[in-house]
Order: sequence, then structure tokens, then C-alpha cells
Amino acid sequence: MVPVTPQPTRATTDAFYPLILNSGRIRDQWHTMTRTGAVPRLMQHIAEPMVEVAPQDAVRYQLPADGLARIWSRHGVMVAKVAISEGQRPGSLFVPMHWNNQFARQGRVNNLLAAVTDPYSGQPESKQAAVAIAAWQPAWHSELFCREPLPFPAAWHWRRRAAPGVLHYSLAGEASARQWLSAWCARRGWQLQVADGGAVWNLLAWHQGRLMLGWWSDAREPAVDCAWISAAFAAPPSDAVQRHALLSGRPGAAVAPRGRIVCSCFGVGEWSINEAIASGCASVGALGGKLKCGTNCGSCVPELNALLAAQRTRA
Repeated sequence: MVPVTPQPTRATTDAFYPLILNSGRIRDQWHTMTRTGAVPRLMQHIAEPMVEVAPQDAVRYQLPADGLARIWSRHGVMVAKVAISEGQRPGSLFVPMHWNNQFARQGRVNNLLAAVTDPYSGQPESKQAAVAIAAWQPAWHSELFCREPLPFPAAWHWRRRAAPGVLHYSLAGEASARQWLSAWCARRGWQLQVADGGAVWNLLAWHQGRLMLGWWSDAREPAVDCAWISAAFAAPPSDAVQRHALLSGRPGAAVAPRGRIVCSCFGVGEWSINEAIASGCASVGALGGKLKCGTNCGSCVPELNALLAAQRTRA
């Protein structure tokens, strides 16, 4: 036993850094994701660095839900996706501790933290920092799937996601990516299939019948079916009609989308859960009976209750 005198944290807010940031674990990850980050199922619940913000602060700082935000302190800066949460205290932010430079550019919460540790245990000072936050609206967003890593330009913001048999990146930037990406593919002798609609610019790169790379971009985050695209790298479309469908990033109405994964154990998505609620499932037990969600580890039960409550509010 070592006697200690409790000390307040050194992180204090002021006019330049008006918010307190806290950091910690999220449901499906452990430490720096050296193992859990390689499991696609565990990356489907929260797939990228995010910052939880109270609704009042989202209004005050003009932060759109699911948009990107820059967070900075006296020590550094990071970029994260905004998650507006009723459970977050006004004046405070929460950012998961797990992402590192292998998974995201400017996605490390440690960039914001002072090197203040307990003199005996070495534990960081409650992983707190005084920070500021602002929305970041880049000129373009993109989803990129490829078989090999790309040397992205330094100005691009990227987040790597786990996907079976393929590399998956979410990207954003200011200057156009078209010339750089087209030239990179051309140097490899790949055949390009392009859909150019101005802000919407999609590209597939083929080599000897194999899909080598797929790029989908828009002024906002592209709405693509990631699981369907990943499967195309293992079994590429065999005819022109299917290839054109792949170029859109979505399979069409014949394949029901899952949405964000809520139940990692059984791969149950948010859209499927909301559809089941709308069809009459009024409890977690009923959802489990129909979709199996919440019937194994139980860690998704709070989110199932939240989705049920949200549907009741809308009704």
C-alpha cells in the first residue's frame, strides 16, 4: 500500500479550449486493436474514430450528426466522426482510445493528451484534455476498396476499416483525387471503368478479369453497400450489367441492406432491427426471437432498447 493525496486533474477549460475530452474503451475493441482491429465483425459496430457530443453542444458548435469534426488541444489535433448522444454530458466529449496510425490519419486521441501520469502506476491522468471542436466539411468523401495499400497523399484524411479479403478505406480531402488515383492505376496497367457525375465520381480498376480497386466518391459520404463490394473482390461480376451495378456501389432493391451493425455476434444491422420493430417487435425479447440480436453476449441490448425507444417516440 502506498499512501497518496488525491489531486484534481490538470486539464482545465478556458475560452480557447472550452470542452473537457474524456477517452476510454468502446464495446467491441481492446487497447490498440492489434487483434480486435483485424476482425471485420468487431469493426462493424463502430468502424472509425468518433467523438460523442451532447445534443446541446452539437447545436452550439454546429456539428452535424455523422459529419467529420476537428478536435484540438494545446498538444495536437485529431479528426473524428460526430456521434450525437443524449448520454453525453454538455461541455464534455468522449473519444475512444483505440485508433492509432495504422488505422487512421489524425485518428489518435493521444495526440490531444498531455504526458501527465501517476508517479507510481504510470496511469494517464484519467485520459482527459481541455479541447476545442469544429465541424470539418471536406470537398469530397470516398470509400476505397483495394487489394494492396496505396501511398495516399499527405493531405488526404483516411480511416482504415476491417473487411474480409480486401483493404477498405474511408477518405476525405480538399483537392481533387481524380488525377492522382487515375495515374496510380494507369502505372499498373489496369483497365479503368469510370462513372463521372461531377461531385459523384466512381472508378473500378480491373486486371485480367480481377477487380483490383474500387473507388466511390461524393460531396457527402457515399452510400455504398460495403459487404456487397467486398464480396465482388472474391467473386467479380461476370457480365457488363453486373459491372455497371457494381460501379454504382449498390446492388439494387433485390438485396436488402443491413445498415450499421448493432449485434456483432449475429451480424444484425440497424435497418433490419428498425424494420422488425415497425412490423410489431416491441421488446428486446421479440427482436431476439426474430433476428437473434441480443441473445448471445448481450452487449447490444442497450442499443436495442434505444432503437425501440426511438421508434416509440416517432410513433
